[in-house]
Amino acid sequence: MNKKQEEYLKVANDLLFQRIFGKVGNERITKSFLEKILGIKIKKISLDKNKRMIGKEVFDKIGRIDVKAEIDDGTKVIIEMQYTRLDCMPERLLYYWSEAYVQDLKRKESYEELDKTIAILISKENLKITKGIERYHTKWSIREEEHLDTKFTDDLEIHVIELGKFKEGRRREARG
Repeated sequence: MNKKQEEYLKVANDLLFQRIFGKVGNERITKSFLEKILGIKIKKISLDKNKRMIGKEVFDKIGRIDVKAEIDDGTKVIIEMQYTRLDCMPERLLYYWSEAYVQDLKRKESYEELDKTIAILISKENLKITKGIERYHTKWSIREEEHLDTKFTDDLEIHVIELGKFKEGRRREARG
């Protein structure tokens, strides 16, 4: 496969993922997908057509996420499918999460109005930060260093799914 074909596949996979999980009308598919990843039963889901996250100023960083959804109680979910390895992926995902988290808060509204926001990264490549962790699906939050059962907030939740580890696990199961 040449470089041009590889680049096309990256874009095609991204567009295919958006078409399946982010298209209004495919809520049933996205709901089922999220229930499996999050381990919860979802009663209601809505998909957002506008996936562009625009900064407030002309020179602000602009990002585009693959899927934006809202579930049950107003919880926001963003999903990023990443085909190529980026060492900055944790920072990029946290940036996307933070933009989605504050996006709907208006002037004079209370901070209590902020809704829980969940970010999901599906990565073709394994991340540096999970080296030494065999599980392909990890869940992240902010916890007190010595009291791991104490969360700073329930509003932040990040899931990372590494397809490379998933494939490695399947190969081990087939051999074992």
